[in-house]
Amino acid sequence: MLDPTRKKARITRVGEFCKKYREDYLRMSLTDFSIETNINIKNLSAFERGNANSIDYLFYYYELGTELDKVVFRNNIFQLAKE
Repeated sequence: MLDPTRKKARITRVGEFCKKYREDYLRMSLTDFSIETNINIKNLSAFERGNANSIDYLFYYYELGTELDKVVFRNNIFQLAKE
């Protein structure tokens, strides 16, 4: 079982990666991503800061990418899961 400190750190790393992916690969602002996905901007912001852990959000980041972006996303997300 994952201890709470490691779990929080993992959630934070995933959120940070998703923010970077959104900015660098999707080239979208948080507002644009919120509009495109119909997810409340405050919830997205909390997720990217590691204060929410809705796994559903991962699919939105993934689906908005190109095929090459999706490879980058998969590789990084699974790498984070190992840490």
